[in-house]
Amino acid sequence: MSTSTEPQVEKLTISEEVEEKSVLSTPDFTVVHPLLHEFSIWFLNAMQEGGNWSDNLKQVASFNTVEQFWGAYNSLPKLDELPRRSDLGFFRKGLRPEWEDPAFATGGKWTCQLNYRDDVELLWQNAVLSLIGGTLEDESKGEGVALGVFVLIRRGSYRIQLWVNCDMVTSTEAAKRFKNALRLSDKQKLEYTPFHTVGSI
Repeated sequence: MSTSTEPQVEKLTISEEVEEKSVLSTPDFTVVHPLLHEFSIWFLNAMQEGGNWSDNLKQVASFNTVEQFWGAYNSLPKLDELPRRSDLGFFRKGLRPEWEDPAFATGGKWTCQLNYRDDVELLWQNAVLSLIGGTLEDESKGEGVALGVFVLIRRGSYRIQLWVNCDMVTSTEAAKRFKNALRLSDKQKLEYTPFHTVGSI
């Protein structure tokens, strides 16, 4: 009677340890990314009954990190969801977006008027990101001149503004970068209005 022998299978071993990784074990989701400055979000509804500009101007949030910014920004209504004759602004914290604020005593605003268009939400986001990201000027040369951005929602158009703390000549470089952020053509102008002559680039 023949006997059968089962083949012997060698036990394989892995000599090197394989490190287990998962999406949660590599990045540190607690890390935050601070901004150069702290900012506040302001809202004004001119259709609100009673009160004047200053009374109707409300600070709705503040932030000083990238993560806080996106949390606040993504909570805001889209521009086409806001009432006509309302204004939304992002300004350095501690400033009120009013001509009377001492920070704007010698300043003014650069304004671009846009008709209703599909990409206005993106252009507004570009304006905000250029401000809080510090890309409008070389701040290594000083504190910078760009202090805030506003979008004014009006019948048939939007006005996007850059508020600065100095005159037209001093703020021209910041305005050019702002114009690029808004993707304006050479034919489209930014108008400068002092917080007294008018100019454009």
